[in-house]
Amino acid sequence: MAVSDETPWRITAKSLTYNEKEGTYLAEGDVVITKSRQTLYTQRAIFSVKTEIAKVSGGLRLETDGDIVTGKEGAFNLNTQTGEIVDASLFLSANHYYIRGSHMEKVGEDTYVVKEFTLTTCDGTHPDWTITGSEVNVTIEGYGTVKNSAFRVRGLPIIYVPYMVFPAKTKRQTGLLPPRVGYSTLNGGEAEIPFFWAISDQTDATLYARYMSRRGYMQGAEFRYMADENSKGVIEFDILSDKEKTKNMTDHDKLEISPFERTNSTRYWLRGRADQNLPLSVVARFDADYVSDQDYLREFDEKLFGFS
Repeated sequence: MAVSDETPWRITAKSLTYNEKEGTYLAEGDVVITKSRQTLYTQRAIFSVKTEIAKVSGGLRLETDGDIVTGKEGAFNLNTQTGEIVDASLFLSANHYYIRGSHMEKVGEDTYVVKEFTLTTCDGTHPDWTITGSEVNVTIEGYGTVKNSAFRVRGLPIIYVPYMVFPAKTKRQTGLLPPRVGYSTLNGGEAEIPFFWAISDQTDATLYARYMSRRGYMQGAEFRYMADENSKGVIEFDILSDKEKTKNMTDHDKLEISPFERTNSTRYWLRGRADQNLPLSVVARFDADYVSDQDYLREFDEKLFGFS
């Protein structure tokens, strides 16, 4: 989100007047302030030539490289690219983070501090999950830190988190991925926390823990590699110690899945596929799929994370 200091700011508006005594410009009506890739939209702005501070009101929208800040009103130093916003919302496009708060400070070109915040990756006004807390500090192409927060599912607090770090990078980076939540009649309430491991430029892995209120904890891993466009592969493994030790053969819903009995409680799914270039223009192909029982794919095929 860095903007070149050598590029001049440009202000357009329906009305633009200059107060020579105070050295300020008053811009009113569809105000647009631009510099390089950064654009600020508002309805009213007072810009001081001496301090290079623009005070804006009537709503504001600041766009930079796909990232969007909105708010009720604010003040910006156009030289240092710092400022503060009231009733603010920050959208980080690369990670699809929405961060909202009562007060936001832009403390640098790429760093924001938000008070009394709500964080989510869900679209819409009623997200499935949120993290709420007293303060979040986020730096684009860096990390975000959260203090005194609670993880909530549909508004209900699930766990208290005193401190948390999350990535805010467009490049591949080891760290926790956004949690995901869901609900199904078979498995009950579900929550999943994935961890991404950037092993090297050619290999990476994702580890996850998935909690299902009716079935227990499922753990899984996905390993990927790409040596080149024609030499690549993926291996996945999930395992669950099912709370439902055996299949209830009197349950109509269970019989609709399959008419066969299930007696195992340890349930798993191993699958993988790969293409590999070999000498003499030979291409080797690998495809494996092994599942613990006949019902597994019908009960757990709609994964919150990964592919089925």
